[in-house]
Amino acid sequence: MRPSSDVLPHPCSNLYSKVYIQLACQAHVASYKILAPSCGSHTGTISRYWQGPSSCPCYSRFAQTYILLPCYYFFPGSNIFLSWRMFPANKIRLWNKGVDSESFHPRFRSQEMRSRLTNGEPDKPLIIYVGRLGVEKSLDFHKRVMDRLPGSRIAFIGDGPFRPELEEMFSGMPAVFTGTLQGEELSQAYASGDVFVMPSESETLGFVVLEAMSSGVPVVAARAGGIPDIIPEDQEGKTSFLYIPGDVDDCVGKVELLLSCEELRETMGKAARKEMEKFGWKAATRKIRNEQYTAAIWFWRKKRSQLLRPLQWVFRRLFRPAPAPAPAITNQS
Repeated sequence: MRPSSDVLPHPCSNLYSKVYIQLACQAHVASYKILAPSCGSHTGTISRYWQGPSSCPCYSRFAQTYILLPCYYFFPGSNIFLSWRMFPANKIRLWNKGVDSESFHPRFRSQEMRSRLTNGEPDKPLIIYVGRLGVEKSLDFHKRVMDRLPGSRIAFIGDGPFRPELEEMFSGMPAVFTGTLQGEELSQAYASGDVFVMPSESETLGFVVLEAMSSGVPVVAARAGGIPDIIPEDQEGKTSFLYIPGDVDDCVGKVELLLSCEELRETMGKAARKEMEKFGWKAATRKIRNEQYTAAIWFWRKKRSQLLRPLQWVFRRLFRPAPAPAPAITNQS
């Protein structure tokens, strides 16, 4: 049974939180030393791994000048935002999604890599997953999907603590575990799949979804976390599919539709690629530099003036110049 989605156990939770606080405080101190604003980005990780007092939320609320969030899932009004109560709403902006559209490109599709991922059966339908193999990714859901798709193959690209359990779970099934791939091998692995299935319900942004779509591979992902920001309602069924979280029938139906119709798969893959071309890293970085950092400077100057105002008042009271003596009055009679 999967652990509660509210607080996932993690062997390094205390260490993780301590390191986060230490680095965050160092950045904040440095920002004051060099007279520059501090700009923070946040994901759902801290709320899941932090087991102690809410020091991280306190830091975020009172120390940082400006906060960039990866998706609307965390914006004011959302359940997770209300449960954290950690962000002043007027200091929040959306960090535009970005993907390396040159490294993740359909041109990297490789028959040799496809043969490797299908264990020598490149003509068989191929489902891929790329990412960390952790229990929080709901990867056991793939087993339920593959039980319904006996003619298909699945490849897990990545590594993590849940890998031994997954390998045991898929024992005797047409599944390949490649371990961690990098560089051109990773690009080939993405582009050589037919469908990317993403069952995780805890993604804050989902870089692997962006990379799969940039590689021209349609995605079938759980409608949860930040994934609907990548596949919004008006794009669903055009660039990729979303399914009801935990609903095997819904997921399998959409995967089968893509695997059984090459024309639909290619059309959707091209549409996904075209959509991702809008979100190159240059465009995302340009927005941060030209718009969001300018706003961060404005907030920082405002906060600095508010902090210095009481000190200025005290300084004026203590060092107020003495009044000039009144002129002497002489009797001219």
